[in-house]
Amino acid sequence: MAAFDLRSASLHLSQYIETSSSYQNTRTLLQFYDPVVIIVPPNKLAPEGMVGISELVDRFYALVKKVVMARGCFDDTKGAVLIKNLAAKEPSALGLDTYYKQYYLCLAAAAATIKW
Repeated sequence: MAAFDLRSASLHLSQYIETSSSYQNTRTLLQFYDPVVIIVPPNKLAPEGMVGISELVDRFYALVKKVVMARGCFDDTKGAVLIKNLAAKEPSALGLDTYYKQYYLCLAAAAATIKW
């Protein structure tokens, strides 16, 4: 997950794996961030017994604007490059070389968020 805070002009990245069909981790973070816009990839068939993230947003965050962006916008390599180029700190201080290998999902979300 990537969350851009407009008040402080900062990007917050969270990497986690959902282990339940309730998307509890995602729902908790969305409650914390209280987003104005939620960016999601196009619908993809979810595994048996699970709903997709887009359906979750429709169900629990109907009052929040949902923006659907192409899967190609969720690119971890582009996300790493954008963060290196836009970061206020020296890129080497961010430690993105090792960060990239472990946190590719949130870097992909960052790419879509920054592109939006």
